[in-house]
Amino acid sequence: MKKKSNKKHILYRYGVITAIIFFVATGVIYKLVDTTVISAGEWNKKANEELSRNDTIMPVRGNILASDGSVLAANLRYYTVRIDFRCERFMEEKYRSALDTIADSMACYFPIRTAAQWKKHLAAPLVKPKAERPRAYRLIDNISYADYRRLRSFPFFSIKNRNRNGISVEGKMRRVNPYGDMARRSIGGVGATAECKEVHGISGLEKALDTLLYGKTGLSKKVPLTKGIVNWTDIPAVPGYNITTTIDIKMQDIVENELNDVLTYCNADWGVAVLMEVATGDIKAISNLEKNPNGNNYIEGMNRAVLGFEPGSVVKTISMMLALEDGIVNSLDEVISTGSRFPYAGGNSITDSHPVPSLTVKEVIERSSNIGMTKVIVRKYDSNPGGFYSRLKEIGFLEPMHTGIAGETVPRVDSVPNNRGGRIALSRQCYGYAT
Repeated sequence: MKKKSNKKHILYRYGVITAIIFFVATGVIYKLVDTTVISAGEWNKKANEELSRNDTIMPVRGNILASDGSVLAANLRYYTVRIDFRCERFMEEKYRSALDTIADSMACYFPIRTAAQWKKHLAAPLVKPKAERPRAYRLIDNISYADYRRLRSFPFFSIKNRNRNGISVEGKMRRVNPYGDMARRSIGGVGATAECKEVHGISGLEKALDTLLYGKTGLSKKVPLTKGIVNWTDIPAVPGYNITTTIDIKMQDIVENELNDVLTYCNADWGVAVLMEVATGDIKAISNLEKNPNGNNYIEGMNRAVLGFEPGSVVKTISMMLALEDGIVNSLDEVISTGSRFPYAGGNSITDSHPVPSLTVKEVIERSSNIGMTKVIVRKYDSNPGGFYSRLKEIGFLEPMHTGIAGETVPRVDSVPNNRGGRIALSRQCYGYAT
């Protein structure tokens, strides 16, 4: 009786197992029929959508170079290194025994942590049970390729099989300025905006020359191959142009240091220096420094070199040039009576900060005399104030400088009428006010 009872139990179990296999097989067959016959149209539609989808290939941005070919802005790939503590053949015992050596090596070449801190960072995931350890524990980020190769030479990390040491790496392109803050505002920066997720120039030369530096995007599409679906380049991306500027690195260094010394001596809030080669008009150096709000030093600040300001006395040079070209004055030694004030056209009297009874034409520029400059210009333009504006326009003084730096302000001098108000405005414009 006992043997007969066991046989019934065994047959019952076989029946249950057979039923389970039957139901699973039925489900598999139904899913197969559904996928290949019933819902074949829907799946084919999804496959076609995936295969017809085009992805954008980002172009390599061009470099900005100094006049001697030195790199002012370029793309460099930086790496983030991670460890998978749950990879299949992770050599935990060997990793534990090498922790002290790895920590010392990391502290030597990556001193963002001490050896003790590195050891704590490296050992932190080992405290957890193996099933709860991270699959992508960040070891270090933003390191160069050379630093990554050095890291892979450390004990344990030198194991070539990533399934044994868990090492994985991901790279990301970054825009870098090898010379640091040197001319940084003029060179400009890049980044994504709320309107556009692509990386374009957002300031300085990077923005002004973006259409050349950016290049042209390419297109890739999905192509089914024997071993799977891969990305196939349909239209290759075109790299951006490398652009050579007129900046001279040695001159730039001298200008920045000299400007810093002058600002420190004067305790100024900010200052700008632009060095131009007179024969060609090429800008050889440009520096914008302002006081560091968090310290007593000066840092690269707003690019005021291309912003709009009332120019002041520098316009006197232009006015004197016109006076000589138009024959208003014919001798630099001609004496002009100046005095302490000059009432003109019923407006407020024009004054000088250091008045003298008289000046020669040459001394008007040397002493930057408002009165002397006005008396020279009104000789010709008193009856035609608008003529002075026309001459400024004629010589190109009102045209943009075309520095190539984004944010450049176009010079503005208003045309004035031939009346009393125009005469008063003329008397101010000729020495740099009201512009």
